[in-house]
Amino acid sequence: MKKLTSLFVIMGFLIFTSCSNNDEKIIDDMKEEELSEVMEDFQKKIQRIEIPDALKENSDANAQQTNVYFNLIKNYGIIFSSYFTIPANADIQSSTIVGRGNSTGNNKTYTWSDGNTTINYTITESSDRYTFLYKIVSPDYTGKLLDGYSLKDGSYAELNLIDPSNNNLSLSLKWSFSETTSTLEVNTGDNKFVLKSNNDNSGNIKVYENGALSSECKWNTNGSGSLINYVTGESYSW
Repeated sequence: MKKLTSLFVIMGFLIFTSCSNNDEKIIDDMKEEELSEVMEDFQKKIQRIEIPDALKENSDANAQQTNVYFNLIKNYGIIFSSYFTIPANADIQSSTIVGRGNSTGNNKTYTWSDGNTTINYTITESSDRYTFLYKIVSPDYTGKLLDGYSLKDGSYAELNLIDPSNNNLSLSLKWSFSETTSTLEVNTGDNKFVLKSNNDNSGNIKVYENGALSSECKWNTNGSGSLINYVTGESYSW
């Protein structure tokens, strides 16, 4: 995680300053708040995800490890879904873009600055989604910082974080929601965490290291559960 240090400095600035046939139709003018509203809805959905109190309070080492993984993944989801608030003092530029098949979408770029660092936040609206792109201009780094998209129906969103030190993908997050299951995925390149939470408060977490499944935590509605270590072949229950 050391390689993310410079990223979080920049992201701290972002938080501070931001506190088919259907594709062929022309989209109505995009409202400034719409993507923010979609991402705010994602935040609320993520905040509602919980594990049973009996699991939180269980002193078993493996239950506590499960709780640590759960909070890590959930907090990533909440933090990164909060980056899409547009400051009131942002300058706005609008345009219309034409893609394949003469499909048309709306494009807006919001720009704000603290004097030394400038953010250019571009949102492109198509029939079913908002695509977003953060570019940053600063004394230490100039280039893309974030990109991704969110479906308008709130069922899925994806975000990619670029490491300014090498312009490589540093972190990706994916959120998906159905009537019965919420899924959060955090991918740091070498490691991946996938949380699935069911409406009855049961769920599981899979941990991948270097592309291979290394461990899995499972829990039931009553807080009982198990942890499997696929590296050693050991399993534990509580």
